[in-house]
Amino acid sequence: MEYEIIGEKGNYREPSVPDNKPTWHYTAVRVDYQFPPNIPYEILEDLYLPKEDATLGSQNSRNNEDDSFIHALEDESMFLTKNIAMTEATANQRLNWTLLPPPYRPRGYIKMWDAENNLIGIQGVEVRAGYWYYYSTGITSSGGNYECNNTFRYAVQYYLDWEKYHFAIERDNGYQVAAYWGLDQKADWNLVISRDTDEEQWKYGEMYRAAYKLYYGYIVEMNRPPENCPVCDQMDIQLE
Repeated sequence: MEYEIIGEKGNYREPSVPDNKPTWHYTAVRVDYQFPPNIPYEILEDLYLPKEDATLGSQNSRNNEDDSFIHALEDESMFLTKNIAMTEATANQRLNWTLLPPPYRPRGYIKMWDAENNLIGIQGVEVRAGYWYYYSTGITSSGGNYECNNTFRYAVQYYLDWEKYHFAIERDNGYQVAAYWGLDQKADWNLVISRDTDEEQWKYGEMYRAAYKLYYGYIVEMNRPPENCPVCDQMDIQLE
């Protein structure tokens, strides 16, 4: 399940899955989650997340010492399983679990050069950032700026997909939502998409902007496309 994304790329696809089949997806669910009967699934392993353990108190009610200990406990397990790289700094922190690195809030901007060669922000994109099973999200403003809703102490993997509730830009013959894997870093992630350097992602961005305006923007003398709802379908848009 753990494949390292090198550089900035598109979606990961399981090599063993035929091209005409949707790829496998991986997630974590609560122990009482009820899986839909028509979807095949496999439980890979039981998972314990101390930060989510209600018996340890809510994150707002814990004192600094308890919270630091929980972070240190989890960090140690991630070091041992190589989910966080071991450096000289983190090795020293293991000797004193109160010396944790300062938290960082992922932020940045998502922009593109449009067909008229103007640098513009892409509004409404949900950017995810995190590591292992902990992720936070941020939504880009009209200028393309975003800030995620949680903080992290180590480098995070950035990621976005070209999807909103009402529509999705798709690839792989409609089996997968188009996405962009960003950098793995403890710093801002700023993305500028250009047709000259990545035509496929540029087309995704243009289609996303058009669909976003039709569904969420201000339009005059036009009807909005069919909307998603509990008994309706999400609009699927594929790149030819």
